Amino acid sequence: MNTNFNKDTLKRFKKRIKAATKVTVDMADVAGEDTFRMVQAHSKAVGCPVEFIFFPLLTAIAYCTGIQSSVRVNPEWHEKMILWFVVAARKGGKKSPALERVKDAMAQIETNRQAAHKTTHPDATSRDLPQILVEQFSFEELHDIMKRNNGSVLGMFDEFLTLLNQLDLFKSGASLDRKTLLSLNGGAKWSRNFKKSEPSNLPKTHANFCGMIQPNYVAEMLEQHDSDGLVDRLLMVCPQEVSYYREDYVTPMPEDTPSMKELLQNCLTLHRQDDDVVYTFTDAGIDHLLQCHDDLTRCKDAAKDDDNRRGIYSKAHGQLVRICGALKALDISMGALIHNRDCEILQPNDTVIDESVVRRAYKLIKLILDTKIALSPPEVILSSDDDDCATEDKENINQEVFVGDTGAKIKKLLMYGGDSITASVAAQKRLFPSLPKHQREGNNTHPVSAASPFFSRLANLGLGAVESAVHPVNKKRSVTFRKRKLDEMSTEAKELCKKIKLDDDDYEQCFDSQRGHLDTQAVDQVVDYLSK
Repeated sequence: MNTNFNKDTLKRFKKRIKAATKVTVDMADVAGEDTFRMVQAHSKAVGCPVEFIFFPLLTAIAYCTGIQSSVRVNPEWHEKMILWFVVAARKGGKKSPALERVKDAMAQIETNRQAAHKTTHPDATSRDLPQILVEQFSFEELHDIMKRNNGSVLGMFDEFLTLLNQLDLFKSGASLDRKTLLSLNGGAKWSRNFKKSEPSNLPKTHANFCGMIQPNYVAEMLEQHDSDGLVDRLLMVCPQEVSYYREDYVTPMPEDTPSMKELLQNCLTLHRQDDDVVYTFTDAGIDHLLQCHDDLTRCKDAAKDDDNRRGIYSKAHGQLVRICGALKALDISMGALIHNRDCEILQPNDTVIDESVVRRAYKLIKLILDTKIALSPPEVILSSDDDDCATEDKENINQEVFVGDTGAKIKKLLMYGGDSITASVAAQKRLFPSLPKHQREGNNTHPVSAASPFFSRLANLGLGAVESAVHPVNKKRSVTFRKRKLDEMSTEAKELCKKIKLDDDDYEQCFDSQRGHLDTQAVDQVVDYLSK
């Protein structure tokens, strides 16, 4: 990932970050009274927003529910409580001290668990001890840690960029590791072959991650084409900065502040049952969940021309269910702590999610979605309001309309010399429709970020493929459309080429060089004439 931004890029990102920090929610309402009292005490002691404490805590709670717990919506829809939170804040915002509050509590639990293991296994080495927390790792090490911990792990990253850099596509084996990471978000099994040991298999997994990151990097991630859906799986928040002065700090914390370590231990104990723990919904709870589900579907359907936005909303359905389960687990764990309840046995209502929990969860998912949208480039809506544009934003937009209205641009892009076109070249040469005026940042009618959605539409038509890669030297991520030769196209794609009057011989000839053997300027003039 690029870590050096030019002035124009920083200015563009600053505008989005400012909008993202204005996306807020009443944390006292979402967290619950006792939990909010605890996280607020910690945030004041550190001097940071309450979100810096709450979201790592919620991630840790999801981990503590264990690999055997799930949330059931219906017989065919179950969600594991797996949350990947990313908290964005600038340098000096007290991100690391805040994260340490939750990490320290989990580290105490980890130490106690290892001591108990040594008691029953006196000959155990450090490689045999159960490990909960992880930060820097190779995927071979991660597999080994999860194997020692019944398939579970909790990643707490002071800099989430550390994990992203480990997935650099130019590293040997990185694409496989990236694919593995994506599968872990769903709790899938993980089999791995090692050079120096026997193959190892985890029948199911439970990996929860939370990390801090600077908002510029989040804005960059959301500006790129999310080809594999990694960004869609990240739950992003960008809290407002707070400035605490000496008189604002609570030193020491109030004596009645609930213990974070005991809270997390309660959650572990409550979910350490002989049978699987399955969370369900009350009738009112499921009714409201389905209302929220339909709202999210409408948001996805409205983003017809923006694949990145569609991906963000598509993943939100399952994320909402997972957050419902984590909030309920947090509630019962805090209740047991406040009322000094025995946690060895789950009560009948402990795993039943009512409407109030769903409402709180939906407020959180809206916070996450609105933050992502605020940090994203303007929505791509292909409109016929401009001479250079593609289609109107119609409710029933379809492939035929898209091809009919954008045929000239499709042909212009396909006839550009070489076998591939980068997003930057497509922007310079105006090989895709311009953005409507109300969606532009400044006077740029063809921003590089608008090329990716157009590339994706062409890929869906069978005309090529979208590729995303990181440059090995400058670390900048680029998006490329790789054209497909006629003999590699489907029958439908070939028919499409006929519709836009693409000459077979001329198209094959343009693959021969990066500039093409054709007169590109002449092609542009012909295409522009046909588009009038």
